Amino acid sequence: MKYVVVLALVLMGGLIGAVGVYFLKGWPMQSSAPPAMDDRIVRGQEAVRTLMTNPASAYFEDVVLVAVGGRTFVCGRVNAKNSIGGYIGPRDFIFDVTVNSISLQREGIATVNNDWQRNCVPDNSSGSKLIARGINETPK
Repeated sequence: MKYVVVLALVLMGGLIGAVGVYFLKGWPMQSSAPPAMDDRIVRGQEAVRTLMTNPASAYFEDVVLVAVGGRTFVCGRVNAKNSIGGYIGPRDFIFDVTVNSISLQREGIATVNNDWQRNCVPDNSSGSKLIARGINETPK
């Protein structure tokens, strides 16, 4: 009888410990860190930020890393604040990782549309292939 009581206490202690781990840390152990982005996406976003009037306010959406014709591109949309503090609206951008060049849509001018269609739409007629996706950000 004594062994049954001890065994029951040990099992209850294990159960209480498992429930505590579940509520305190998540089960199975879950990380709260955001998933890592491909370094080329980070480089492209940093390059685009250099073109912004207020780089700290820039946030990115629909960012993809694609390969086409032996070259690699980071494509997406960026929005940032202008000099008077208002957001300018989303602008398309293309960062050519291979040669470190940037194309950014200027206000009211669709300068990157042809390049966007040719290079940034995965699996289009030019044969571009999706490598990775970025993480959508929210305004700061």
